[in-house]
Amino acid sequence: MVKVEQISGEGSAERKVIPSEEKPAFDYKEAIDNRDFLDFLAKYKDVESLEISEENQNEIKKRYEDFENRTFAAERLFKIYKQELEPAFEIKLNPAHFNAISEYLEKEALENPDQLSDRVYEIKAYVELKSEKEKLEKEIVELGGEQNIEKARQEIAAQKLAAEKQHKIGKWAIGWRGMVNPKSWAFVDAVLKPKYREIRQTVRESKPQRTDFFKRADEKIKKFSEKEIFLNNYPTIKAATEAILENLKINFFENFEPAKAIIDEAANDITDKLKEFLIRLSASGEPMKTLEWAQKYLDKARAAKSELPLGDLRHLPLDAFQDQLDQRFEQLVSESIFRTIGDFKIGNQPLQAMRESLKSHLSREKLGSKGRQKVKNFISAVIAEQIAGLLREKPQNYNQKIMLLKVILTDIAAYE
Repeated sequence: MVKVEQISGEGSAERKVIPSEEKPAFDYKEAIDNRDFLDFLAKYKDVESLEISEENQNEIKKRYEDFENRTFAAERLFKIYKQELEPAFEIKLNPAHFNAISEYLEKEALENPDQLSDRVYEIKAYVELKSEKEKLEKEIVELGGEQNIEKARQEIAAQKLAAEKQHKIGKWAIGWRGMVNPKSWAFVDAVLKPKYREIRQTVRESKPQRTDFFKRADEKIKKFSEKEIFLNNYPTIKAATEAILENLKINFFENFEPAKAIIDEAANDITDKLKEFLIRLSASGEPMKTLEWAQKYLDKARAAKSELPLGDLRHLPLDAFQDQLDQRFEQLVSESIFRTIGDFKIGNQPLQAMRESLKSHLSREKLGSKGRQKVKNFISAVIAEQIAGLLREKPQNYNQKIMLLKVILTDIAAYE
């Protein structure tokens, strides 16, 4: 496991931290028999004078390692871009970007292999730290979530204290029988606390049972101690891990030349996807469902952008798109309320019937970017506008409808 403290600076680190896997002894002839490596070796400026022999095996080995680094870095970087961008924004990266990355890294391998070696280290550190971050998040969820850390600390401290108490009682139960006549053991045991009698009997039963009891007690104490340490260190470890990952992301997404084309294309694809929602909305037979679908995607894209505020992703037109969605949401809801009130027929239990007719709007918790309170205000404004229209136009039963709507406005105002 890569430790947080082993990585420092702007995503850089000592290269010795991540160990390489055990490999068989290098055979230069076997390496030369690899067509891809042969082609790679032929691109060195000194290839014509390069000695291909056992005496020069170390140099060939070094160049083979650079070749492997190029291959590894290209594959893993493209995978990182795909993992970070595709599911977050629901897009597909062009496979041609892999070739561009590979070509760039090949040039780096030939001209600046130390830089490539540092890049490989950073990729390995990134993969390892992402895995560690996922484990941290999973473990904290199992303990009740970040919002309940203090509660979890208290619960675990109490469980640890109870385990330590059981351990002490077991030790004491062994000790007191040496000070009491064996004939009196049963009597002494009877006058001691009944709730600990089972523990006392277990540790006095036999040596194997006694050994097993203390082993299990020690394991419990150790488990609770480890959880205590984890909860105490979690905020610091999480913050440090996220800071390092953020620095590495900057290196991969902003400080790596081939990434610019990937980010540009991703930003264009996301913008096109947003525009497509608006086009689809115009032709949709169920505009509200299409709007909710578009809002769901926009919320997802906004969350992803906050995780990757890099390059052209910073300038995605999410706010402008949100404004358009909000306008359409408001238009649809207003039209629906006006239509419902206009078509409403006064019958038995009219208030209950009016409430039922407007239920889908009155129970809304969200409308586009509006939260609960803003939705309440908007629905109230639409109903108030409808009351003004009824007073102006005076259709049949308009006074009855106005009285019903005034009650509903009171309901909305009282709704918490």
